[in-house]
Amino acid sequence: MDVKLYEAALMGNVQSLFEILVEDPLILERVSVKESPLHTAALLGHVDFAKEILRRKPQLARESNSQGFSPLHLASAKGHLEIVKELLKADSDMCLVRDRDGRTPLHIAAMNGRADILKELVRARPVATRVTTDRAETVFHVCVKHKHLEVLKVLVEARDDGEVVRMKDDGDNTVLHLATAEKQIQMVEYLVSKTKVDVNAINISGLTAFDILLNSPHERADKELKAILKKVGARSAEEIFHPSPGPISLANEMELPTKRRKTKKRKRDHDRWLDETRSTLMVVAILIATETFEAGLNPPGSVWQDTLEDNTGSGKGHTAGEAIMSYIYWKEYRVFMIFNSTGFISSLLIILLLISGFPLERRVLLWILTIFMWVAVSSMMVTYGCSLYTLSSDEVFNRIPWLTVRNTFFTWLGIIGLLFVGHLYRFASRRFKNLQLLRKKDRLLSMDKRNVGLVKKKNKRYSTDERNTDVELNIG
Repeated sequence: MDVKLYEAALMGNVQSLFEILVEDPLILERVSVKESPLHTAALLGHVDFAKEILRRKPQLARESNSQGFSPLHLASAKGHLEIVKELLKADSDMCLVRDRDGRTPLHIAAMNGRADILKELVRARPVATRVTTDRAETVFHVCVKHKHLEVLKVLVEARDDGEVVRMKDDGDNTVLHLATAEKQIQMVEYLVSKTKVDVNAINISGLTAFDILLNSPHERADKELKAILKKVGARSAEEIFHPSPGPISLANEMELPTKRRKTKKRKRDHDRWLDETRSTLMVVAILIATETFEAGLNPPGSVWQDTLEDNTGSGKGHTAGEAIMSYIYWKEYRVFMIFNSTGFISSLLIILLLISGFPLERRVLLWILTIFMWVAVSSMMVTYGCSLYTLSSDEVFNRIPWLTVRNTFFTWLGIIGLLFVGHLYRFASRRFKNLQLLRKKDRLLSMDKRNVGLVKKKNKRYSTDERNTDVELNIG
């Protein structure tokens, strides 16, 4: 029976519904509310079928399916106006119900540009325009994000009390912030001229809509948008908190980069460099950890596959699973394991520091990460040399000039030493400059104190002279 009911809902066949109800009058009582025939009818636009279901069991209008959508969500998304009206007659409070992402039927209709549906929903429950998603977005935010200007106009005409349009999302962005970021000229012009949006609202990053325009990549629309915003008194956050003593021409503001813009650009570049450095260090550390881990479990020359007991005392016995290198080249194997373990531990420490959340802005942390990376890379070089020695025959290895091997090793140490000295010099010079600034500041402070003392002494002398003059006058 459930299959027949589903097929009837799929086709919108009201006659089949009547026949099924005659055979089983309680089938609608047993139907799964998570996948009811009303959801199917609302999705496909079968008005008569939906009316009959609502007449017999209106409670199904309040149920949500497995995706969290109510029948009103589905009908609003597809634009089935007649079904929306019937569902609102059954329960207008469904305008306030949110799906898994916190979206109401109004949000769904705005996303899909259903202006007629949105008008009907707002008429049924005007307060639904105040309901926000999980990201604190109103239906006005959704219209701007999906670039539906006509839908926004319907909303403003139907429900604009001057407060809803000023509401902010979880990033404290108003609809004007979003429209400016997307360079929607018509949307911005409509918002600033026809609504009561706050043109100088500041988001969580401390930016106004005008700041967002200044900091965004340059496009053709920038000049027109800037003129629109300037006309209604839009300002940057810096102008709000630190008003300029004189007027600034629009031409100069467009052509000449200000110190504030340069500072923000440097900060963005520095933050981007830190993110790239963190990602690069993490990738390299993971690669080193993987290689050293593999080398520790499977050293050069592999391991013995069998066990040979040393019954003769010749020292030629071995045990399955042990490294062949540890029997034949035991000195080199010891060096190999020491440096391989050093590289493995160093890479793990780098990963641990990076995932611990410590800010890379601290130069001490960058120094520690750099040293650990040097140790890990140098250890890999030593383990490579040991592996090359044990895997090469004596004839081949003896043909390699020892001078070349030694020079390569010392060249590597020289490079590491130069890098270390360079970083040490930068650190020392920075500390020296800071000390000089501190001494200069102390000198200025001491001079100010001395000047203040002289002024006080001078004022005291003047006050004494004035008292003496007053005494002389009184005597006279």
